[in-house]
Amino acid sequence: MIHKTWSNSTVRAYERNVDEFIFDMEEKNIEPIIENVTYEYTLKWVKRMVEEGYKAKTINQKISTLSSLLTHYNNLGVINKNPFAALDKVEDYDEEHHSRALSLEELYLVYKASYELQSRGVNVLIPISIEIFTALRSTSLKKLTVKSVSIEKNGLEFKRESRNGKKKIEESKKGDKGNRKNKSFFLPLPPKSMSLLVKHIEGLDSDDPLLYGLKGKALENKQMNYITNKICEHLKWMEKKVSTNKDTDELVKKEQFFTPHAFRYTLASLLDEMEVERDTIKFLLLHSNKNFDSLDPYILRFNKHTNNIKAAQILLETVLETALELDMNYSIKLNFKDVTNHLKLAYQYQLYNEHYYVQLKEQIISSALADIFNNFRSPVPGQVPQHTNLMANNFGHQMLPTQQSIQQMPINSIPAEKTLDQFMSLMNNFNQRGM
Repeated sequence: MIHKTWSNSTVRAYERNVDEFIFDMEEKNIEPIIENVTYEYTLKWVKRMVEEGYKAKTINQKISTLSSLLTHYNNLGVINKNPFAALDKVEDYDEEHHSRALSLEELYLVYKASYELQSRGVNVLIPISIEIFTALRSTSLKKLTVKSVSIEKNGLEFKRESRNGKKKIEESKKGDKGNRKNKSFFLPLPPKSMSLLVKHIEGLDSDDPLLYGLKGKALENKQMNYITNKICEHLKWMEKKVSTNKDTDELVKKEQFFTPHAFRYTLASLLDEMEVERDTIKFLLLHSNKNFDSLDPYILRFNKHTNNIKAAQILLETVLETALELDMNYSIKLNFKDVTNHLKLAYQYQLYNEHYYVQLKEQIISSALADIFNNFRSPVPGQVPQHTNLMANNFGHQMLPTQQSIQQMPINSIPAEKTLDQFMSLMNNFNQRGM
């Protein structure tokens, strides 16, 4: 396979692209041999990559690599066709619209919509919850089974099968499966999301698919697109326009419309705002696996990445859950811009104290109620009313909690629900006094 003029980096790029193409064929239960690499199949392969949010530049690079490789084997007389050479170049599409990053407030609206739709019998909550906190590609989501759920570790375990890169084309032509390596990955999930997942798998067999589409069938191909479309439709970010000339309704996408790939942009952006290490973000998005060797899962840096992800996830879940509780139970809207500005410091606290998120919930509630109290105050004529921002006070000038305070604040020492009820009771008392 190796041409004497190819550099080592070129060879590795070729091997990686061949690996991925073979993996795609095996996913479709197609034997990965040259005879099955048809023009029709390569067209569908390109279409799938576009739908999954791959950049046009990346798709064209894969086409160019595989076309060059098959041209080489054509010249050697090993094969006599090259369907990749007949593929058109993929033009740049509007990637900003196709896969944009959601703001924290928009992500909350998606989170809330998933609960509202679920309450109406539209099964979107589990896949949306997993996507918000893991940002897995659709190709990875549809491979998840019930046994992928690790109750012991509180997260998802799954394997990705890859081949040894050498002599793939010759082995494929001979029908030889070649050498395989099973790469295992683990991604944690925050408490509420994990509890939903554990309840979801009750009564299911270990080999059953973990996720299902809107029609109750195992998640496949475009199912995540249909799910995000349903969310967008619920939020009025997409509307169906009745067409008189066509059999199907026309979908009108608004500026807020997003695709499943947006979860990857969104989670990466939020973690970057928290100043989570870039290597951890790559680890979460499964971008840096080629830089890890077989020893890496056994050493501390893998644990460090997992702990970083856990800290970021639980902060994000705390914000979303608290916002949902304030919104649904008390019609109080959260100031997401204020919360977003303090995520960086909150992340540092959470790394230092694994129970800090409980305190974060109190601070979010305090800040939301402070805004309400300020609105009740009658300012003195000619005097600008003072704005009390408890979130800023709690975050901006507070030193890291001492080890003693950590030990004094076990995870269940401040029941968040009870705290919220107490705050609301206080507010009602103030209302009755005419404030």
